[in-house]
Amino acid sequence: MGNRLLKEKLVAMLCHLLFSFFLAGLLSAAVFIFWFPSVYYIFGAADGMLIFIGIDLVLGPLLTFVVYNSSKRELRRDLAVIVIIQLSAFLFGVWTIYQQSPFVQVLTHKNISIYSRSDFKNLGLSLPDSGEETYVKPYKFFMYLPDSLSEIESIEFVSEFVEQKPFGARVDLYRPFSQGQQWALSTILARFVYDEDHRCYWADVSSKHFMGKGCIDGQTGKIVLLK
Repeated sequence: MGNRLLKEKLVAMLCHLLFSFFLAGLLSAAVFIFWFPSVYYIFGAADGMLIFIGIDLVLGPLLTFVVYNSSKRELRRDLAVIVIIQLSAFLFGVWTIYQQSPFVQVLTHKNISIYSRSDFKNLGLSLPDSGEETYVKPYKFFMYLPDSLSEIESIEFVSEFVEQKPFGARVDLYRPFSQGQQWALSTILARFVYDEDHRCYWADVSSKHFMGKGCIDGQTGKIVLLK
């Protein structure tokens, strides 16, 4: 390979790499500002972005390096094919990450369950009428439950063993955090340990991508800490 051809290939690869970084920047802004805000990035965003980076930032520029030769008649066609492949992979990655973004967060009597858009779709669920009160996702709910633990366990049994759906997916029991005082949110929060330093309540957190503990703001429903 001549020095001139090698230089052309490197310049073409660098230009393609810059274009790929631009696409990655757009996706990162969408992911970490809108789809996975604050600490929610851990719920699937990291895995999705790693896959995207591996495909988008590596595949396109490397293919450009391989095929680029200014003396080739088919160069424009080859580059167009590469761009189409890369944009197709990009759009697929965008769609996949979007579908895995946290859509609903619900506080039950014993944990915080987080469901992605695809989870909600697969379970055949839809938001209650009061669901879309805020633009920032995930939509935050708590479950309006009886005071008696035995009654709660009875509802849980019916949900999981009769209706064959997770207890946290009982959308008929969802109440928005903005109406917490009206629906006695304090009764649910009293079941969890309050963190005086951070002014939040520690609870188990479960989702498809994360199992651990989170500290939830009792007024907004926002998870402020994870561990």
